[in-house]
Amino acid sequence: MDFQFGLSAQPRTPAGYFFSPLFPDFGIPHFQKPSLSITAQIRHLKTRGVDIADETASFLKCVSYYRLRVYWWTFEIDNNQSGCHVFQDDLDFNRIRNLYIFDQKLRILLLEGIERIEVATRALWSNLMAEKYGPHGYLNRGNYSDKTITRKMY
Repeated sequence: MDFQFGLSAQPRTPAGYFFSPLFPDFGIPHFQKPSLSITAQIRHLKTRGVDIADETASFLKCVSYYRLRVYWWTFEIDNNQSGCHVFQDDLDFNRIRNLYIFDQKLRILLLEGIERIEVATRALWSNLMAEKYGPHGYLNRGNYSDKTITRKMY
């Protein structure tokens, strides 16, 4: 792992460790590797075997080298001789970029579907509550305390 968390001196709450910017050493990763410029990131990808496209620099500026890492893990090969990861032969940066774009479009489609389900469920619930308890029935806690409904749900 490239970083370490400073958790040893921090208190643990019943819910877990308390992450806060008030504790400067707590929960903030301490990275072992230096940060790299976009040019250095591209050079690093080239040394690992990636064929670089013309728009790579602008794409890395917008998306980030570290965000793209998860998309190229499947193309990495462990090189036990040097201890570093190299990529499969003939890996083009556009292949990584296309995988990212596919994932982005898939996430948008899924979120759109989830949003439709959420809106329909809220509409159904609010309509049922209004019909049974009136327009402000959702504000009355007593309308939610039916133990038989609660038991059926769990």
